[in-house]
Order: sequence, then structure tokens, then C-alpha cells
Amino acid sequence: PPPAQRPVLSSSPCMAEGDPFKAALKAGSFVLRKTTIARCAEFGSLRDFIMEEKRAKMDKFKPEFTCQRTVLQEHCDFADRMRPAALLHAVQQVGTDHCNSIGMTPAFYKEHRMAFLLAKQVLEIYRTPTLGETLTYMTRPETPRRAIYKRLHRIEDEAGLPVAEVDSRWVLVDVETRRILRHMPKEMNLCAWPEPIDEELSLTIAKAAEMEAPVEQVARYSLCDQNGHLNNASWLDVLCDALPLEQIQAAPLCRAAINYHWEVPMGHEFTLSRGRVERGWYLNGQRDGRCCIEAELDF
Repeated sequence: PPPAQRPVLSSSPCMAEGDPFKAALKAGSFVLRKTTIARCAEFGSLRDFIMEEKRAKMDKFKPEFTCQRTVLQEHCDFADRMRPAALLHAVQQVGTDHCNSIGMTPAFYKEHRMAFLLAKQVLEIYRTPTLGETLTYMTRPETPRRAIYKRLHRIEDEAGLPVAEVDSRWVLVDVETRRILRHMPKEMNLCAWPEPIDEELSLTIAKAAEMEAPVEQVARYSLCDQNGHLNNASWLDVLCDALPLEQIQAAPLCRAAINYHWEVPMGHEFTLSRGRVERGWYLNGQRDGRCCIEAELDF
């Protein structure tokens, strides 16, 4: 647009350093990928623009399963903010509850010698939830494509405003052969699977040009789940712990993109190294000389 109509983003208070909406814009949030930044002028600020687009997306989103949960003290950090890992744990449980509701229980997976493994996921936080809030979790899986099962989660606050989103990609494996099941087994047809979802979050991870020396870590008891390895959601606590404390104190996390390459069994050692990238930090985990996890944490 002409200069007089162009929104001055740099002067907007919502574009202050550390603002989650600024990071979402830089990260290529799906809300902005298919629109023009010039439309911000209609709403007065980038924050209002994104919130309007988010609400429009939410209206079209048809969840397969919905529930509410309250943010408790055990979920929060030193500033009464919900820890990002606690948010992922809640999302993980909501997905499990949905599967249980349609008969895909732990007994079902054990009987058919199958298991879902998380390959990658991205968490975008638009406003960090705080102690005592009641959040609404909405989730929707899609029909698998090329052996990948996508599941989207939307989280809203009590006013119906978007708080966060999670885009996760899963693979179904045979637990005996450890092979990926390329086609959906007939046993999985317990319900009509939803059609493919057009929306997605950016799963890209920026890698650091220089890395600091790796630090020894252990997959301790409190971090592991019933599968006997470091839990997918607990990994985010481990990754946050690996950052400088000043970074965590300065601003809340607004985006976490994680690739899970190789599981780490309980009690096993691994190393974790970090390096600065434009929006935050790149982290790389190694176990027995092999990459087990990669992540980008943005603030």
C-alpha cells in the first residue's frame, strides 16, 4: 500500500522484543502465511490482526474431542506461568483421552502389538496461561497420509480467545518388529477417521552455526513414562533446563519445534548441546553417537 496506509509495525507495542506474536510472525505461523501483512491496518495492530485471524480459524475448526482443565500449581513455574512442558503434557493426555473414548485403549494397542510414536511436533503459544485459569482443549486427528498421522490441538481461554496450538505428527509401529506400519491396519477402523486437515504449523527448525560444548544428561525416573523412556512432553522441560536461566526469566517461551529421532530409555545417558539462532536457541541431543532429538526454542 502507499506509505500513508502502510502499518508501522516497529512502533506497535505488541512488536516489543520477546512478544510471542512477533515470534509467531517470524516463525511463519500458518495464520500469516496465506495473508498479507497490509491487512494489519484494518485492525490497528499486529496483535489484533492475528487474534482476528485465529478466531476465524477456530470457528472453522471442528474438534473431534473437547475438554476443560484448570491450570494448577504443579503446572506452573516461578512466575505462576504454565510451563510449556505442562501444556504439552495436558495436550498429550487430551489426545489419549480421545483415543480411549473410541476404544483405542492401552489394552487395544497391546492386543494388536501396535504403538504410536511421536516423530515431531510444534507448539505455538500466543499467550502464556497462568495459575487458576480454566482452559478448553480441542483436538482433531486426520486420516493418515503416507504413514503419517497428524493431530492438531487448539487451546482457548475462558473468553474463547486462542492461547496456544500444537501440531503433532505420529507414526504407527509394530512393537515386535519396530517397523512403521505404512498402511492403516483394519483394527484401527473403530470409527470414521476425519478428513485431512488443510491447516498446519511450521515444523521448521533453524540450526545454529556454532554450538557450545555438550553437557552430560541422564533419562531419570521422574522424566520417563510407562514405555520406559524419556517422555515426549518431559523433553521440553529438559530442553528448557538446558538454556541460560536469564533467558527463561526474561521472557516466556512462544514456540517450540521438536524432532524426536531416537528414544532414550530410562537410566541411559545422553548429551545435550545448544547454540544461538535468530529467534532463540537450537538444541541437539546425542545418544551413543547418534542424534536422538533436535529442537528450536523461540522467545
